Amino acid sequence: MIWLSVILSTAAIVIAVITLRKSRASASSIWATGISALCLIPLGTLMMMRSTGASPVRQLNGGGTDWWSRWLELWPIFFFGLMACVLCAVIGLIGASVDAMQHREQKFYRLIVSQWLVVIGQLVAVFALITVNFPDA
Repeated sequence: MIWLSVILSTAAIVIAVITLRKSRASASSIWATGISALCLIPLGTLMMMRSTGASPVRQLNGGGTDWWSRWLELWPIFFFGLMACVLCAVIGLIGASVDAMQHREQKFYRLIVSQWLVVIGQLVAVFALITVNFPDA
């Protein structure tokens, strides 16, 4: 699951760079890039925790419980923050879809819709990863 989140995050960043390099980067594209960047915070925290050998389950931590206690404190913030990001991304996708339907001749709006779809996929993958790694005592 963690690799799916990393792959979707990388795809979201690549699409964001392509979209923002266009001469007419819209506010919708900038919002999608910001939400995608916010997803990297819980993903990076979990990856750092895992790389040090820590676990979201307290009894499985080999040495010390520093990372576990940090994860316990940050988990609700990540959980509810990602839920808010999912809501914003769905609203952004609806807005970008309406813009794309009004401007059918322009491929730029279809690129923004695809950016929102990848960001929503990234959000769902990171949200599932955070939910599976519920801090347990």
